[in-house]
Parts: sequence; C-alpha cells; structure tokens
Amino acid sequence: MSQESRRDRPVVIIQMMNQYADLLSALAKALSENYGIGSILIHRGPGDLPNPKRYHFDKTAFDELLDIESILAPRAIENLPRTAALAAEIATVEQRLSIKLLEAVRADRHLGRGFVVGAVYARSRYGISVDFDQSLDIALRLACRFEELYRSREVVAVIGAISSIHGNLMVSVAEGLGLPVRQPNLTNNTRLYWAVDRHFRPLDFEASLARALQQGNARAELGTTARAAGVIASLPRQTTWRYLARAIYRATRRELGHRLKRRDQVYGKYLWGDLLKTIIGTWRLRRAARKATPVLPTLPAGLPYVFLPFSVEPESTLMAESPTCDNQLALIDWVAKAMPSGWRLLVKEHPAFTAPRPAGFWERVRAYPNVVVLAPLERGEDAMRGAKALAIIRSSLGFQAAALGIPVVTPHPAYYGASLPHVFIVESYRAMEAALRKIARDELPPIALRIQAFQALHTVFDEASLPIADPNLIRGVAGGREIDPGEVGLIVRSLAESLNLGSGEVARALLLKGVR
Repeated sequence: MSQESRRDRPVVIIQMMNQYADLLSALAKALSENYGIGSILIHRGPGDLPNPKRYHFDKTAFDELLDIESILAPRAIENLPRTAALAAEIATVEQRLSIKLLEAVRADRHLGRGFVVGAVYARSRYGISVDFDQSLDIALRLACRFEELYRSREVVAVIGAISSIHGNLMVSVAEGLGLPVRQPNLTNNTRLYWAVDRHFRPLDFEASLARALQQGNARAELGTTARAAGVIASLPRQTTWRYLARAIYRATRRELGHRLKRRDQVYGKYLWGDLLKTIIGTWRLRRAARKATPVLPTLPAGLPYVFLPFSVEPESTLMAESPTCDNQLALIDWVAKAMPSGWRLLVKEHPAFTAPRPAGFWERVRAYPNVVVLAPLERGEDAMRGAKALAIIRSSLGFQAAALGIPVVTPHPAYYGASLPHVFIVESYRAMEAALRKIARDELPPIALRIQAFQALHTVFDEASLPIADPNLIRGVAGGREIDPGEVGLIVRSLAESLNLGSGEVARALLLKGVR
C-alpha cells in the first residue's frame, strides 16, 4: 500500500506500552488486514521502541511512528511565556478541549512526584530538571499536538494508558473531542476486555448492569488474581542474596551503558543512586516480611474491624487512576477516627510493594491506638472475610469483598462498584462517618440481595471480556515470545466489536462517513 493511500485511510492511535511490546505489531497488522484500518504508534523516541531481537515487534506494521521526544523535552525557562501569559494560554486550551493539564502533570511519575503523599520512589533526571512552569508548558504542547493529529486524521479510536503525562493527554484530548478511547484490561482472572474510559469500565456499562440485574444472572465468586498469586510465589527467589546481586548488577550495567554511549534519554532515566536505594530497601523489607509473625491469629475472637489493604505501588499509579484520593494516609486517618469506638482498623502492606515507604510512615500509622498493622504476607482474603467492611482506593480485594456481600467504602468517585448497595463512595470525613455508622447498624439490604447485585456486576465484565491463554498477557509483561495468532485475532475482533465495526470495505464505508 502506498504512503498516500495509507495517509487517507482511517487509523487507530496507539500509545507505546511496554507490557504489550509483543502484541502491538500483531494488533496493527490484524487491524489493517481484517478491517482496512491503519495504526499510528506514539512513542518517546527510538529508545522507547521495543528491540525486535528481543520482542515480536515490527515497526513496518504501522502507518506512522510519531516521535514525541522533542515535545517532552523541556524548553529553556527564558524561552517560556511569563507565568501569567502561560496560565492564560492554558485556560484557553483547557476550555476548548474540556481537559485539565494539572491532572496530566500529577499523573506522571516523574513530573508529578511532588504531589504524592506517603510514598517515596526513585527520582529521575528528567523530573528533577523540570520546574512547574516547564511541566505545564510540556503538557500544553502535548495537548496541542494531539489535538492537531486527531483533527487531521480519520481517527477510529485512541488506545492509551493514563499513567504518564503523554498517555494521559492522549486519552484526555480524545475524550474532549468525543473520540472513542480504549484500553486493554484484565478482569480478576484470565479474561481480557477493552475498557472504554479511564476508570476501566466496559462498553455500555450502566445498560449492561441494569439488564444483568433484571435477568438475575449468577457468576461464581472471584478468586485470587493470577498476578497476586505469581507475586507471592516469587518472593522466596526475590529475597535471596543472588537476586539482590543480579538486580544491582543490571542497574549498574544500564547506568554505565548510558554513560559510555552518551545516551541522553529526554524522558525518564532514574537516578542510579535512587535506584540502588530502592532495590536494596525493597529487598530488605521483603526479607523482613517473610520472617514477620502473623497477627490475625492473635486478635480476640469476634473483634469488629475494618480492613484496609494497601495498593501494590505506593500511590504512584493511583496518581492517575484516583487523582482525587491518592493518599492512603488520609484514608487511614478518616477510617481510624470515623469508625465505631470499639472497632479496630487493620492495615496491610501489599506483598508486591515496589518501594519502601518514606521515613516515619509506619510510625505514624502505628501511632493510632485503634490501628493494627498486619504482616505483609498474611492472606488478605483471610482478613477480608472477617471484616465488617473494607476500606479501599482501588483494589482487587475490594471487588472480592463485594462478591461476598461485605460492605466496601472508598473515596474513589468513579469506582465501578459504586452501583452496588453495599459499596459507599465517601468523599469527606463526614461521609465516611455516616457510611460506617450505617454499616455498624446493619442498615443494608439482605446479604442475598447484595451478592445478587454483585453477580450482575460480574456478569457485565464477564460478558464484555474474552478468555486469554498467553501467560505474559495474563501477568501484564512482555516476554519476548510470539502471541498465538488466533488469540491476537480474538483480541482485535473484540476491539472491533467494541467500536461497532464491520470488516474490510464495510468498515471503510462506515468510517468515511465520520465516526467523530
């Protein structure tokens, strides 16, 4: 196909996502061959593209590779507009696109690090070299570039994740222009679906849920996720001296390679000293976690408690997923003060934590006289089953609790379990107090109705998803192996169905009428 004809056809805009390095080219080829739809891959420079010697990646599968490295590079401070002028320009773009640039800055683990409370993770050269006005200027230029791209092409959908400044703005600008947004996501088992918004909802969520409630469809209780099981199984290996030595060696080798080759990556590039501190600190804490004595068996029988399981990463991912409630310390504070006087709050670190907590974090948590800290490797499912309620931000354990009819409280305003009668959205201390009071008095529907409501919710995700077998897709990693073409075909067909596309010429005829 000529470059001119490629330029004229409808396209899907795809963000380069490392965990899907083995899938992206196959996805682009299947879209082109089966639906006549091209693909544009957004990437952060040549160093961001997967190495074809390690991964099943073919850049010729895409109509275009769009390098945004120059936009991510900060402009010199003296070349920026004055702060007031920059603010005015931002306000104009935000109003035109119905977006908020500060949320995109906050979502980025490099530029948004200063907005995080209760977490410490490695700094990057990029993050410490960019001031706030430069961050806003980067966000502004990215938003304008994506707007220009979307308006100049026939865009079928935008596939991106919101956990970086460019991914967030890819999605945000698309939403502002009314373009379909998609993101591959796993349910609590080995099923994949295409989420249609940043809150991981499947297509036609509300209507599908109402239909499932009316039909009374039932599904089995969810089990431990494949990822969680894999994390726990890998801990013995990750706490050996050999593992530590290899992790330090790999980090050091990467750093020396960057210096010897004078490889200057504009975006990212964590500080070597910070990486070593994180590697050693996490390794030591995991060794201590394996030796920690279980606390659950020592608690008095019948003790009423709320259980708060921590998220896998110390707030960093939640900066994007839950921008209004990314502070677990604040959630602990609300629950500890708002729950009934005789209750306890049980908190537990996630066994797969990726960085130590900051100095003083655990001392602050343990200072509450009604808070009990569980050992990190105790089974969260055991604590969940005995709880009066779970307090979460966004957690798979919260979903499992809802399956059993156990009440759940969350400050996340868009949590997809909010439709359930035993899930409470609490966006203030007073709302938390009212929810826990209602739970304590058992002012809830009968347990059978709660479980029935959850079964309907589970049905929605089950019917929107397809089973997958590739172990790397299930684990959320790129493993350097070819994904079965039949499985790729199912994934692409599922994407096409979510966009209501036909195939070949039918799809082209529909798209040329304007999907926007």
